[in-house]
Amino acid sequence: MPTVFGITIGAETARKRTPLKLLVRYKVPLADQLTIASQLVMFSKAGLTFIDTFEILEQQIANPKVKDIIFYITEDVKAGVSLSGSFHAFDYNFEEFLIAMIDAGEASGEIEKTLTEAVSFLADSQNIKKKVKGAMAYPVVMLSITIVAVIVMLIFVIPTFTESFSSAGNALPGPTQLLVDMSEALKKYYKEMIAVIVSVVVFFKLCGKKPWLRPHIHNFFDHAPVVKVLRRKIAIARFCRVYSTLNGAGVIIHEVIEMCRRAADNYKIEQLCDAIKTEIEAGNPVSTPFYENKYIPVDLTYMIKSGEKTGQIDDMLSNAANMYEEDVRSTVATISSLMEPILILIVGSILGSIVIALFLPMFSMFENIK
Repeated sequence: MPTVFGITIGAETARKRTPLKLLVRYKVPLADQLTIASQLVMFSKAGLTFIDTFEILEQQIANPKVKDIIFYITEDVKAGVSLSGSFHAFDYNFEEFLIAMIDAGEASGEIEKTLTEAVSFLADSQNIKKKVKGAMAYPVVMLSITIVAVIVMLIFVIPTFTESFSSAGNALPGPTQLLVDMSEALKKYYKEMIAVIVSVVVFFKLCGKKPWLRPHIHNFFDHAPVVKVLRRKIAIARFCRVYSTLNGAGVIIHEVIEMCRRAADNYKIEQLCDAIKTEIEAGNPVSTPFYENKYIPVDLTYMIKSGEKTGQIDDMLSNAANMYEEDVRSTVATISSLMEPILILIVGSILGSIVIALFLPMFSMFENIK
């Protein structure tokens, strides 16, 4: 078997493949998509065929399901299917943006250039996701620990104190009685509480993207403190990046707008894209709906208008994407730095209040003794 860069092509051992029907709803992780696109660019420049590149990728990637998807794509390419056609067979598994860039590259004969731009976009997307997840990890862990600590105190600690206070025969102070009531309710109705929580999670998991509910969920997050600012900047950055990259790659404008609509994952941006489509079909400029859209910053509107006049809308939106992506990084860093002291204050207040409530009866007992 031939060897390239120390890797034996076709050396992947035979194993039981995941059936195609079981891969239909599987989303390839963004990191693996970035690896696939990067390797396609690198090995293409090195003169390897796509078939050789996919066989190398199949050995390099650890995820079994991604391995199988690459195997099926390789078989399609071997059978004479185009690269874009092979990826379209797995359009749910990959980012639509990546597939659109492959389409544009094949149509223009500049597949290396468009894939390089796709790699840049996927790398930026992954970087922003990592930063946002990193910023959210600390508060989620802290709040989870706090909730567990409170539950443990309510189930195991409070009843012990309750027995001691009951034997003294004194009426409990209001805060202490509240803790006792919460403890008894948790022990008595814990099954019902778990059922409600599971039901809510399952409901939003199954219905979160339904047309009748999705706008309300997005509207809620668009008014949530802190989240609304970050969410808006991320959506605008993605719109600008996808538009500038796809339009620059020669993708037709209707597909560009549709891809922007799907990539933004933001109901208000989706409404804007629908309005842009309507204006384009009426023969009006892309910038027309931006003037009446309060969700879009005024400076971006004028950048788009200026880009249309000068014929440099791709460059304008690329610069805007850079600006908003940097703004997202800065916002995430600021939120991360502020989150720690705020959470310490919140957690300290919760646990401190419980401790004070537990010791209030003791203070009353000491006063009665005096």
